[in-house]
Amino acid sequence: MMLFLCTLLVSGAAAVVLEPHTGVEFERRLEREGVALALTGVDRRRALGMDAYAIAHYVDERALPADAGLSPEDRLERHIDTAAHKLIVFHGVYRRVPPHGIRLSWKKHFKDLGLEPRKDFIEAFDRPFSRGERLYFEADPEGRLTVRHGDELLGSWEDPELTRALWAMCLGPVSEVVARENLVAREDATRDIAQNAPKALRSETEERATP
Repeated sequence: MMLFLCTLLVSGAAAVVLEPHTGVEFERRLEREGVALALTGVDRRRALGMDAYAIAHYVDERALPADAGLSPEDRLERHIDTAAHKLIVFHGVYRRVPPHGIRLSWKKHFKDLGLEPRKDFIEAFDRPFSRGERLYFEADPEGRLTVRHGDELLGSWEDPELTRALWAMCLGPVSEVVARENLVAREDATRDIAQNAPKALRSETEERATP
């Protein structure tokens, strides 16, 4: 019975979502500290004519906007401003980005927002970012930002303003992803799956269990 239930959960909705240009797969749902995070969308960043990384955005399922009529711009702004468990994932596509290149990029992002670059944040990126590796930027409702390179902790900041700035860099108008609206393109489907999958699972299980 357990094997059947696991198979049903996977077959009912694809467990991963593909970023089509880079071929990178991201999990549709993740769990962090007991909180279910739902994928809202994926995209990529290009630099010097090449794909640099694929990006995915997740948010606490309970914080997904209930209004399906919101524009992509309004959805993005809501995620930037919402105090909730949320996560941004970079998946390296370029063969190797050296630390000084990463730091220069962050400095530019801060300046694009009209902010003074945060030296303590920027200097945390002290190792190369290579193809197949992942950077995780995780925020909690109190505005604490935690950054990991794979399993390695790069730093943690109790700073809601820094957290908002990071989300604005990735989701806002200054974002350098190819099409930032893609980062909320899966939001409605993800919300519907989260709301309807348990009911569908119960119904199909009961139907198949009937002699």
